[in-house]
Amino acid sequence: GDSFALLGATTSGKPAEAIVQLRRLLERGEDPFKLMGLLVWQYSLVARCVGLLQQEGRVSDAVAAQKLGMKPFAAKKALDIARKLNEGKIHRHLLRIQEADHSMKRGLSAEVVIERLLIQLSL
Repeated sequence: GDSFALLGATTSGKPAEAIVQLRRLLERGEDPFKLMGLLVWQYSLVARCVGLLQQEGRVSDAVAAQKLGMKPFAAKKALDIARKLNEGKIHRHLLRIQEADHSMKRGLSAEVVIERLLIQLSL
């Protein structure tokens, strides 16, 4: 399991692969709340990139990194995902993440909540 592979599978529309990566991470002892934090962080970067693309149109990884105050590697990854999305879709993803976060904090099974979330984000 690898968190980059988890995010890559999720954002590439590969829910089965995302679930396999999630299970590997959990088997290695990764904290589900930490994984949720990773998803929140990644999708917040993507949302910022979606906004930038809407304002600027085409933008390079370096320009995005500079304008958004990100590391170039993070900007490239987030832009690659943002180019596949629009404002409506990223908004729905962020709402799903928020709902999942609340579910976890209410005591629902963190593993089940994240699995469901990854499937929703992959569609």
